[in-house]
Amino acid sequence: ADIGFVGFPNAGKSSLINVITKLNRKIGSYPFTTLDPGIGIIQYNKTQVKIADIPGIIQGASKNKGLGHNFLKHIERCRLLAIVIDIAATEERNPLEDYKNLLIELKAYNLSLLKKPRIIILNKIDLFQAKKNLNLFFKNCKLEIFPISCLSKEGLCKLKKGFLNYLHT
Repeated sequence: ADIGFVGFPNAGKSSLINVITKLNRKIGSYPFTTLDPGIGIIQYNKTQVKIADIPGIIQGASKNKGLGHNFLKHIERCRLLAIVIDIAATEERNPLEDYKNLLIELKAYNLSLLKKPRIIILNKIDLFQAKKNLNLFFKNCKLEIFPISCLSKEGLCKLKKGFLNYLHT
C-alpha cells in the first residue's frame, strides 16, 4: 500500500478508511475488531492511492504480543505511515503517550520504520475531550498533524490532499 494506517485499537483506523474509500470494514467499540489488514483505494483523477487499514498495535507488539509481527510486517511495505491517534482519549489513554508508545514499538520491531515519512492523524476532534489534548499535541509534536472527525467528516478533504502531497514529493 502507499499509506499504512497505524495506531492502537479503537483509534478510528477502520472508520477512517470506510469514510474516505469504498471499503466497508467492520467497526466496533471493542479492541481488535479489525483482525486482518484491508486495502482501500482513493481515486484522484488518474492517480490511485492504496491505503492499508492495519489492525491495532499494542504495547509489546514488537515482541510478537497481540497480533504482533503478523501485522507489523505489513507496515514495512507502506511508503507513508499515517499514525492515527484517538485525540479524545475515549479509551482513557493519553494521546501523546500513545504516539510515543507507537514509535517505541515501530523502532523495536524495525528501526528503518522510523525513517519512513509519517504524518499524524488526530481523530475524534468532534468530541468535547479532544480540545485540551489537541493543544498539547500541537505543542509537543513536530510532524504534520491532521485533526479530523470520521463522524462529522471535518478535516477529511485536507487529509486527502495531504496524502497526495506526501506521495508525490
